[in-house]
Amino acid sequence: MKLLTILLTLGLALTASSFAAKPGKEGKKGGNRAVGEALKAADKNSNHTIDGEEVAALSEAIGKAGADSPLKALAKSSDGKLTEDEVKAINAKMAARGGEKKKKKNK
Repeated sequence: MKLLTILLTLGLALTASSFAAKPGKEGKKGGNRAVGEALKAADKNSNHTIDGEEVAALSEAIGKAGADSPLKALAKSSDGKLTEDEVKAINAKMAARGGEKKKKKNK
């Protein structure tokens, strides 16, 4: 009887753990959302492009962000400042996302 109870308990525990959320995926979604919100906030004129003073403001936000912040992924160099290539990559992603949202609205 004790063996049956132990086996049932183990089975329930293993089943419950398999339904638990995967922390890596959830963390990544949360990180992407945080980066997206930061980019949207940095894009003061809402043109889906980080340009002019917006680059400086975003670089400053990256510099102030904690070591584990998803914003740090935007600046590939360890100095926390955005290079021209990094800004181009950010702008390409923002333009693509802006186009996707427009398509969804038109449907």
